[in-house]
Amino acid sequence: MIIELEILPVAAVVILLASRRVTVLQAGLAGALLTIPAVAMALGPTKPLLTFLMRNAAAGAWLAWQAISVVLAGLIFYNVLRVADQVLFSGDTYSPIAFSYRQIFAVCFLLGPFLESVTGFGVALIITIPILLRMGVKGPMVAVLALFSQTLVPWGALAIGTVIGAGLADVPLHTVGVRSALITGPLLFGYLIVFWSYAHREGWRVDLWQRIDDVAWVGALVVMLYLSNQFVEVQAAGLIATSLLLGVRFWRDVRISAAARQALIRVAQPYVWLTLIILVTRVFPPLRGFLRGLWLIQPSRAWPVFSVFYQVSFWLLAVAIVYGLKIRLSKTQWKAVGVGVWHAGRAPVMVILAFVVMAQWISRAGIAADLAMQWAHFAGPVAIWASPVFSAIAGFLTGSNTASNALVMPLQMALAKSGGLSPGWAAAMQNTAGSNFTLLSPVRIAMGAALLHAPNVESSIYRLAFPLGVMVLVMLVLMMVLGL
Repeated sequence: MIIELEILPVAAVVILLASRRVTVLQAGLAGALLTIPAVAMALGPTKPLLTFLMRNAAAGAWLAWQAISVVLAGLIFYNVLRVADQVLFSGDTYSPIAFSYRQIFAVCFLLGPFLESVTGFGVALIITIPILLRMGVKGPMVAVLALFSQTLVPWGALAIGTVIGAGLADVPLHTVGVRSALITGPLLFGYLIVFWSYAHREGWRVDLWQRIDDVAWVGALVVMLYLSNQFVEVQAAGLIATSLLLGVRFWRDVRISAAARQALIRVAQPYVWLTLIILVTRVFPPLRGFLRGLWLIQPSRAWPVFSVFYQVSFWLLAVAIVYGLKIRLSKTQWKAVGVGVWHAGRAPVMVILAFVVMAQWISRAGIAADLAMQWAHFAGPVAIWASPVFSAIAGFLTGSNTASNALVMPLQMALAKSGGLSPGWAAAMQNTAGSNFTLLSPVRIAMGAALLHAPNVESSIYRLAFPLGVMVLVMLVLMMVLGL
C-alpha cells in the first residue's frame, strides 16, 4: 500500500498528460495534491504534516522564482520585439528568399537555438517556421526542421530549467551545465546525421565538401558550448555559443544590399545588446563580483541567493525596457506588451510553481529515495540504464525541461545513489534527456502544426520526426550502458 501511494502522484501526472484531456498545469496541480497523502504516510504520525508542507512549499516556491523571473522577463523581451516589429513574427508578410541549403542549416543549427536560448518555451518555432517557408520548404517538413531550434533546450530561456534541476539535485549549477554540454555534444552530431537524411528526402544536393563544412560548424558549436559552460556561465552558455558562431556565419555567407543590412541590424539590435551585456557581466571578474554582491535577496539561509543585478532576468528586462523606450513604443503598444505577457505567462508560471513544489515535497519526504530503492531491487544492476527513458517520458509529456526536471529529478538522484552513479552525471543526464524530448512533446508539435495552417498535420509531423526521438534515446541509453 505504501509504494502504491508513493508512486501515485507521478503516475497520475503521466496518465493525465498521456490522455491529452487536461493541461500540463491541471496535471501538475493534481500531482501536487496527490503528493500530500503520500507525504503524510512517509512522515508518519510523529512529524507535523502541515508544518512540513508549508515550509517546503515556501522553499520550492523560492526555487521556482529563479525560473519564473526569467520567464516573465523573457516574455516582456519577446513581446516588446513582437509589438515593435510585427513582420519578424509573421510568415504572411515575408517576401520569398532564394533557396539555400547553407542558410537552412544555419537557421536549424544556429539561429533557432540562439533564439530559444534567449526566449525559451518554443518561441524559436514561431520565428523559424516563417523563415523556412520563405526559403521554399513545404509541408510538414517545415515544422520538423523547425524542431531543430529546440536542440539546446538545456540552455533555453537562459537555462532556467537547468538552474531548477541543479537546485533540486543539490548539485552545483556549473557541474550540471558542463556535463550537460558533454552529453549534448554527441547528440548534436546525431542530429546532423538525421538532418542529412531529411535533406536527401527533400532532394537537396549535399556534396562531400558541404558535409565536411556542416561537421566543422557542429563541431565548433560543441566546442563553444563546452567552453561557455566551463569558463563563462551556464545561464549564458547557449546564448554566447550560438551568437558568436552566428556572427561568423553571417560574415562568411550573407551578401545583401546596404538597405537590407540596415534593416537586419535594426531587428538584431536588442539581441546584440543582450548578448554583449551577458558576456561582459560574466567574463570580467571585478564586474562580476561587484554585481553579484550589489543587491542580494535570501529569505532563508538554506535557500539559494537571488543576486538581483547579476540575474539574467534583470538584464532581459532592462534591455526590453530600454529598447522599447528607444523606439518610442506608445502607451497602446506597452499595453499590448502587458497583455501578451499576461496571456502567455500565466500558465508557465503556475506550471513551474506546481511541479517544483511537488518535487520539493517528494524529495524532502524521502519518497523519491524509497521509489528508487524499490526500482533498483526490481531491476537489479541494470536499473540505472532506464534513467534516460524516465527522463524522455517526462520531457515528452510535460513539454518543459523545468517541469521534467521537477517531476523526476528527485527520483533520478535517488536512483543514482542506489546505482553508484555520480550525482553530477545523473543530474546532467536527466537535464539533457528530458530537455531533448520536449521537442517531440504534443505542445511543440501542436505549435508547429498551428503555424502551418494545415488541418490534421500533426500525425505527419510525428512520422517525419520519429527518427529524431529514436536517435536521441538510443544514444543516451548507450551512454548509460557504457558508463557515460
